[in-house]
Amino acid sequence: MEEADVLGDRIAIMDHGVLKCYGSSLFLKKHYGTGYILTLILSEKEKMDHVSTLITSIIPEAVIKDIRDTEVSFGLPTSKCSSFSELFSMLESSPNLGIKSFGLSCTTMEDVFLR
Repeated sequence: MEEADVLGDRIAIMDHGVLKCYGSSLFLKKHYGTGYILTLILSEKEKMDHVSTLITSIIPEAVIKDIRDTEVSFGLPTSKCSSFSELFSMLESSPNLGIKSFGLSCTTMEDVFLR
């Protein structure tokens, strides 16, 4: 799917010989994607509740996608992009949250294919 994303001008996804969707990578991600994934690495697992409360106070639609030890991933909707700058500012300016690092990634073509 990564090759299709990079090399394909238009991408078609078929299921049992039936065309399910067709369009550019950006179009498919926008219409069938899951939004953005915010991944945080925390210094302590106990800080997760505080971080979750902060994130949902700024973006109420945020949902926890995955938790692995001190790493937590949140799903953020595309419609809330305007709130990202406020969220990032709060994450960077709150040393008591114990955030070692965080990153944001976009929907992949694999996510689109699986949906």
